[in-house]
Amino acid sequence: MESNIKIINKNEGEYLGIAGGNYRIIISGEQTSGNYAVIEMIVSPGGGPPPHAPPRHTGNVPCIGGRSRV
Repeated sequence: MESNIKIINKNEGEYLGIAGGNYRIIISGEQTSGNYAVIEMIVSPGGGPPPHAPPRHTGNVPCIGGRSRV
């Protein structure tokens, strides 16, 4: 089985500044044929998008540091 996924270091990936947060795409949906994506999110308290539920997506949001309300 061939894979398009590659290991990247902390200085690689696509960086985005959206909705009051900083996001780094580690593994894109394009790399996984739309099956999943891995995104690092650094969001200040009160920042980020408002609560929402994308219609075609499920999410798993582990919190490495601080607190998160979902």
